[in-house]
Amino acid sequence: MLRHRSYEVEQFYPALRFVERTADSEATFSWQDPALGRMTDQRWKAGKARYEGVCALTGVSIRRGDRVFKPFGLRRETPNHEQMVHVDALGDPDPKIT
Repeated sequence: MLRHRSYEVEQFYPALRFVERTADSEATFSWQDPALGRMTDQRWKAGKARYEGVCALTGVSIRRGDRVFKPFGLRRETPNHEQMVHVDALGDPDPKIT
């Protein structure tokens, strides 16, 4: 009789922490991932979700067109360029969308 050992594989997920609101349509976050690195005081801007996703802070579903914060900068410039935070996660009902 063969016995198989079971191994528990620990998965690491990127950690995102809200730092502060810097303007009506901007916020800063600190982000880190064991495999991809770390960014502190990263600027995020308010906008509309272009695709469905999950809020990086709360895990709430995001639908296309929802108001979200996204990392600011050129596309694919940062490892977390696809992350989004739903505006409701920051408790601000109406940030200015640019």
